[in-house]
Amino acid sequence: MADRTRVYRGRSRVAGYRGIAVGFPGGVNYAFNAQNGVFSALWQGEFVSVYWGGQGAGNFNPKGRAIELAQDVAFYRLAKDDAPWPLRPVMTKEQPVNPDPLYPRNRGYQFGGYQLDKDGVPTFLYRTGAVTIEDTTHAVVDNRLTGLVRTLRLNAPKMETVYFRVLTGKVQKLAPSQYGTDRIKVRVPETSILLRGHGEVRELLLKLNLPKGKSEWGIRYELLR
Repeated sequence: MADRTRVYRGRSRVAGYRGIAVGFPGGVNYAFNAQNGVFSALWQGEFVSVYWGGQGAGNFNPKGRAIELAQDVAFYRLAKDDAPWPLRPVMTKEQPVNPDPLYPRNRGYQFGGYQLDKDGVPTFLYRTGAVTIEDTTHAVVDNRLTGLVRTLRLNAPKMETVYFRVLTGKVQKLAPSQYGTDRIKVRVPETSILLRGHGEVRELLLKLNLPKGKSEWGIRYELLR
C-alpha cells in the first residue's frame, strides 16, 4: 500500500469516460464520475489496473471487487418528492450513439476540476445550477470501521431545495439515519430523508433545504464485505 493518497484519471467501467480513482493509504479506494458528478464505486485492497489502448491516459478498473453505485447525476431539483430521478442515457450495440449527449449539463451539473491538499487528498469542485459544491472524502480504517467519510460544502446564492441521491438498489433502513444494502452501509444527516421504490429498485434521497450562503453535509460509507 502507498503511504500517500493516489489519484488516477481515465476511462473506466465504474466511473465513465471521465473517471477519477482515489486510493488511500490503508487500502480503501473510491471512484468519482466527473462527467456526471457522482461518487460511483468503492473497494478495498489494491488500487487500480491500467490498460493502454491509444493516446492519453490508460483506462482503469479497480483491482478489488468494487461496490458499484449509480452513475446518474447525484444532485437535482425535483418538482415534487415522488417525481422520477433523471437517469443517464445508456448506449448499447443496437443504439451505439448517445441519445442525450448534454445529459449532465441539461440537469444543471458542471465540473470545475479538483484541488489536492498536502497529503494528496482531492476536493472535487462542481456545481448544480447556481449552487457550488466542494466534495472531499477521507478514509477511515480501524478495528470498528472500514470506509469513507465524505464532506459536502455547498454555497447557495439564495435559499432553495436540492435533492441528493445517496444510494440505490435493495436499500433498507437499518437504524435512525442509517441505511444500507448487503454490501454497504451509509449514515446520513438528520434532514428530510426519502426512501423511495420497492424491492430491489429503491432510492435513498436527501431533501436538502439549503440556506442562503454556505452549509455543510456529511455522509459516512461503511464497506460491509
